[in-house]
Amino acid sequence: MAELIARAEGAQARGDLVAAQPPLEIARGIADASNHRGLRAAVTAARGHLAMTLRSPEAARALLDAARVDAEAAGATALLVTIDTHEGNSFALDAARDPGAAGAVAWKRAHAAYGAALARLGAAGGTDTAAASQRARILANRARAAVLGGIGGAEDEVEAAASAIARVTATGARTALLLHLAETRAPRTRDSLAPQDRRAAHAAASEALALAEATADARSQALALLTLARLYRADAQPGSARASVERALAAAARAEDPVARYRGWLATAELDREAGDDEAALAAYAQALDEAEALRPLRARSYGLDPSLSAERLQAVHLGYVDLVLRRAARAEADPGGGAARRDADLALAQRSLERQKAQELRDFFDDECVDAALRRRVEAGQVDPTAALVYPIALEDRLELVVTSPKGRLRKAVDVPRARLREVATAFRELIEIRSHRRYLRPARQLYDWLIRPIETDLAGWGIGT
Repeated sequence: MAELIARAEGAQARGDLVAAQPPLEIARGIADASNHRGLRAAVTAARGHLAMTLRSPEAARALLDAARVDAEAAGATALLVTIDTHEGNSFALDAARDPGAAGAVAWKRAHAAYGAALARLGAAGGTDTAAASQRARILANRARAAVLGGIGGAEDEVEAAASAIARVTATGARTALLLHLAETRAPRTRDSLAPQDRRAAHAAASEALALAEATADARSQALALLTLARLYRADAQPGSARASVERALAAAARAEDPVARYRGWLATAELDREAGDDEAALAAYAQALDEAEALRPLRARSYGLDPSLSAERLQAVHLGYVDLVLRRAARAEADPGGGAARRDADLALAQRSLERQKAQELRDFFDDECVDAALRRRVEAGQVDPTAALVYPIALEDRLELVVTSPKGRLRKAVDVPRARLREVATAFRELIEIRSHRRYLRPARQLYDWLIRPIETDLAGWGIGT
């Protein structure tokens, strides 16, 4: 039984979730036949963990609740600690998906579940190396839930986690926990960080880097260096940040870690952009997006993957790339000597990038490679109808860009409306149009028309576009 569960967990760790399921089904049959509640609890908990990895937190919690009933009946305290920890992780997954009020509630539930796990672990009284590592890991998870959930006493919990991590003697576990602590001190989801948090995060990441170098752990070296690079950027030290990123990319190559490579190229793009080197930034963005595409099978199904690979973050990366392409197209328009050709090439590049992003979203949603087959059958609008055009509204942070492709040519128009304002008006229109007792939807409708259609309607009419 233990061997079957270990085989499934090994497949999960490799990202091979298809291979993880048969051993658990075999183990489930054995446990049900034996009617041994401890065995059944262990298998059900493992199935709950797999459901969470498959991004089904509600299904995971249903299985974990069933496992908890059997584990309590069997007096399996160690397993109950694991079940409570998995439950906390499932709520953390919910929170990561929703940064709003619902996310805050989920962080509080995660915090409570981790607290239950700690209470059980304390009651068990384990004092060996494994128990110390497990306690530090749960404390670190609870501290992160407290920080990201805005729970009172978060700083005390972070300090408790740091103290527990300092007592972990297993080098690999301590390195991973220090990286976790650095991310908790300086979350990537926060735009600004207090100086004391940056210093504490820097100390944790530096210690993790030293341990990783001492053990030739290239992957952990890369992750520690990327954390340090982010902190150097926050401290306005671009030179140190770039040196750390270059070392991180070298370590990621040694480790053959595509996630670290993706993060390294993304950090390079952001540094190049801040330095005003748009061409270098475009090349680095392209490398990052290629790495993200290669990670798609794992990204679509694993809850534990790096948050920089979330759908929301990837959309922002695509938009960052497209923004630079469109700025280059705008500069080409101002060049009377062959600028139109360069502009058209960039508009086509922006269009392909947007379609690539949407295709990735569809593949991730349906988990179906048939999307690729559909893309290979793609045809231009003009091949279907010579009076048809494709309009791509691209909502960037500081403006709206309209890119039009038709049999008569391509064009772009920049509209001075920030993304936040566009979203606000679009939301109002959607809400008002559902109320049939009045016509107040007309005001936001006219505003959207002025932003999305009016800037290009003369060009469309001149081209004879009807669709």
